[in-house]
Amino acid sequence: PFTLHNESGRQEVILRRSYNSEDIAVTCLFRVSPYDEPEEEEESEEDEPDTPVSQEEIHMVVTIAKGGDGPSLEISCTCSQGEIEIEKISYLDDESSKDDELAYTGPVFGELDENLQKQFTKYLEARGINEELCNFLVNYMPEKERQEYIRWLEKIEKFVKKEAK
Repeated sequence: PFTLHNESGRQEVILRRSYNSEDIAVTCLFRVSPYDEPEEEEESEEDEPDTPVSQEEIHMVVTIAKGGDGPSLEISCTCSQGEIEIEKISYLDDESSKDDELAYTGPVFGELDENLQKQFTKYLEARGINEELCNFLVNYMPEKERQEYIRWLEKIEKFVKKEAK
C-alpha cells in the first residue's frame, strides 16, 4: 500500500511505496496553473450538451527509481473517471538530469506502438498505479484543495485584521 504525504500549505500530495527493489513516488497537484491550460473555445448554445459533464482530472507524475541516485523513470499521467492515461515517459540517468531541459524525454506516448502502450499500462498497474488509486485521488484531491482554500482564507483574514505597528 501507498503512504500518503500531505503537508499543510502545499498544493502537492505525494504517495510513496516500495515494489520489489523499486521506490515509487506519485506526486499530484490539486490544481494546474491556468497559464498551462489551453484556452477554451466559445461554444454556441446549440453546441452545449443537455447534461453538464463533471469530470475531475488529476495530473500526476509517477517516479520509479531502482535505488539511490541512479536512473529512474518519470511518467506523466492524468487520471479521470477511474482511468489513467499516460502522457509521457522520460528516462532519467540520475537526479541531476531532471533539470536538463535539453535532454531527450522520449516520444509522444500516444505515438508508440499500441502493444508497447498496453505494456506500460500493465507495468504501472503492477505497481499499484491503477483504477483504485485513480478513484482515491479523484475523491481526495478536491478535499485537499478545499482544506488549503480555507487555510488561505484564514491567513488572509488574520492579515487584514492585524493592526499595523
